[in-house]
Amino acid sequence: MEDLSTEPVAQFMTVREAAQRLNVSERAIRRYINDPQNPLPAVYLANKRTIRIPWEQFNLWLDSKKEGGE
Repeated sequence: MEDLSTEPVAQFMTVREAAQRLNVSERAIRRYINDPQNPLPAVYLANKRTIRIPWEQFNLWLDSKKEGGE
């Protein structure tokens, strides 16, 4: 039997996963990504049709949105 505890944690999330995590629409996540003031960091794949959001950058971006954040 394989030991799953050593399996790497996913480093990226989809637009859908980010939307579910924030309880907003996928369209809202896309707007956050395209925000000129404080964009949500994202990686584009396959001619910009596939978007992945790095977990670490997502958490940093979210912290910057908190009241009193930098």
